[in-house]
Amino acid sequence: MVSADNGGNYDITDTNGFYKLTVPYSWSGNVTASQTDWTTEPSNRFYDTLNTSQIEQNFIIQSQIKTVSYNIKNSLDDGYTRGDMWLDYRMDEYNLWVGSGGSDDPPYIMSGMRFIDVNIPKGANIRSSFLNLWSVDDTSSNIYGTIAADDSDNAVDFMAYHMGYRDITTAQVNWDLIGPWEELNWHSSPDIASVVQEVINREGWQA
Repeated sequence: MVSADNGGNYDITDTNGFYKLTVPYSWSGNVTASQTDWTTEPSNRFYDTLNTSQIEQNFIIQSQIKTVSYNIKNSLDDGYTRGDMWLDYRMDEYNLWVGSGGSDDPPYIMSGMRFIDVNIPKGANIRSSFLNLWSVDDTSSNIYGTIAADDSDNAVDFMAYHMGYRDITTAQVNWDLIGPWEELNWHSSPDIASVVQEVINREGWQA
C-alpha cells in the first residue's frame, strides 16, 4: 500500500507495482509505501507545495523475513522425566527420550529442550517453526506427543528448575508419528509457530 498523509489518499499497487495517488492542489506532505514483513527505500518521499503530476516515484522493497536455526548447546539444556519422579540429563550420553508409545502407561515421558541465544526480537511475526529431531534408534511403535513451550520470559536450565513444575504455553501442537521411527534419520514436527509466537509475544521476552 502507498499512502499520502496530510489529506492525501492511498492506493494498493497492482500486480506490476504501479500506484496512483490524488492529493489537493499545492499539497505538502509525505508519501509512504508499506508492506508487512518488508522494508522500503526510501522510507518515504516528501513533497512541498505540489502543483504538478509526478511520475517515476518509485520505492524499492526488500523482504524482512529471516530464516534462523538453533541447536541444543550443552547437556543441562535437555532432559526427560516421568512426571516429577525423576529427571535424566544423560550427561554421559547423547540420547534423549521423546514422546510416548501406544503401550506406555501414565505418567508419560516429558522431554525438554532449551534453546539459548535466540536472536528473535519481541513481537516478531513467526511465519513458521519446526522442531527437528535426529533418531539414533528405530522403533516399530507409534509415537505420540504434544509440543508446548516453557511459558516464561527467559527459561533457565533444567538443573536450576525441574521441567515437571514449569508453566507451559496455552498454545500446543500434537505431534503423532504413526508408523515406524527410522533410525539415523531426521524427523520434523508439524508447524509450531503458534507455540513460539506465544513466547515471543510475552512482555518480558528475552532472547
